Amino acid sequence: MKKRIGKTEGFTLIELILVIVVLSLTFAMAAVAFGNLIGRNNLKYNGYQIVQNLREARSNSVIQKNDASWGLYFDDLSVLHGYTFFQGSSYGGRDTAFDLVFEFPNSLTFSQLNFGGPREIVFSKSDGTPSSIGNLVMTAEDLTYTITINALGLVDYSS
Repeated sequence: MKKRIGKTEGFTLIELILVIVVLSLTFAMAAVAFGNLIGRNNLKYNGYQIVQNLREARSNSVIQKNDASWGLYFDDLSVLHGYTFFQGSSYGGRDTAFDLVFEFPNSLTFSQLNFGGPREIVFSKSDGTPSSIGNLVMTAEDLTYTITINALGLVDYSS
């Protein structure tokens, strides 16, 4: 029978390594979940912002604010990577003093932009009918956000 001399307390090296490994795995899983949450939040926030700006452009056109038409121009192919809220009968003929430019995080892209024409939606004065109808699908990783504009200029969305 062996006798211990003195009292030994503490953790062994193996126990400390196991605790560090378990904590590392827990933090790694939390980081992945948090990253997905941020991506989903960015997609919903920016999609909702587009919906609100489309509705505001239509509203401005219906009330004939500044006696002008209003619209949005989508451009993810250039440096901008976003869209422009503008006043005018077209993006090319707009009054740049009223431009509001919105940029997206690089993680968001337009996977579909089906307006049957140019990359812009302009709402006509007084009745608010759009220059083109269709949908816009934004993606971030495996998530999608779809915005639809009908012939009356009404905007709907789904995620």
